[in-house]
Amino acid sequence: MDIFGIGSAIKGCAQIYFRGAIQTGRTTNMLEHLKSGDLVIFLDVYSAYDFKLKAAGKGIIIDVLKCDVHDVDKIWNYGKLKGRVVFDHCWLERYYIYKIESSTRALDKVAHYMGRSMNETVEQKISRSNWLEPKNAGPALNNKQ
Repeated sequence: MDIFGIGSAIKGCAQIYFRGAIQTGRTTNMLEHLKSGDLVIFLDVYSAYDFKLKAAGKGIIIDVLKCDVHDVDKIWNYGKLKGRVVFDHCWLERYYIYKIESSTRALDKVAHYMGRSMNETVEQKISRSNWLEPKNAGPALNNKQ
């Protein structure tokens, strides 16, 4: 359990940064630095196709790939590249938020399942079993009349 709220603070800082970067020319900057043969990763096919057309309009022939942030291994299956792998800023933002949230969930899961309240000792199990399953109940309880 993140009792200090570090995960939430990091997520909040990231979101503030992402909002502050809107309309700062990230897409234009990426387009200016691309070279033919580069592979650009996007969240959706519409953005990928639109960007590919913009690049072609500048004489840059690129490959694009729609990839979910949960399935980064899909990129490895793309094959041999002629250029670099570049991630669209929207993809990166979603990926970093996903990783922050999944890290927080992983820590919460460890705290929940390994925490003292969930961890029953051997002595507690034996004590509980003695109360629930008496071995010598006596004739009154074992009598089937």
